[in-house]
Amino acid sequence: MKILRRHFNNLFEQELNRAKRDSKSICLIMLDVDMFKLYNDNYGHQKGDFALQEVAKVLKAHARRAGDFAFRLGGEEFGVILTSSDYEQSLQVAESIHLNIEKSAIELWLLL
Repeated sequence: MKILRRHFNNLFEQELNRAKRDSKSICLIMLDVDMFKLYNDNYGHQKGDFALQEVAKVLKAHARRAGDFAFRLGGEEFGVILTSSDYEQSLQVAESIHLNIEKSAIELWLLL
């Protein structure tokens, strides 16, 4: 999961150019952990780190094919590049990521 931002920028440009050259699609899924600062402040940095690790595990599990890449952009921002998916497949992966993060071992803290 440890792809540095500079590496991501190079990788994304490379994959985008490959997709153009091959007349194929590419998908970039970006996500941000909602209210992470409040979560971190409420549960502490150890739990916050655990929550980020759980999100990373879910993303890695969905980036299985050779042309798929999961990465952390910084803070609580993550992304996935899917290079071998059409729109419908990409949408299914995004929905599966969402559902699996909800089912993960992260303690939920709700603002009431």
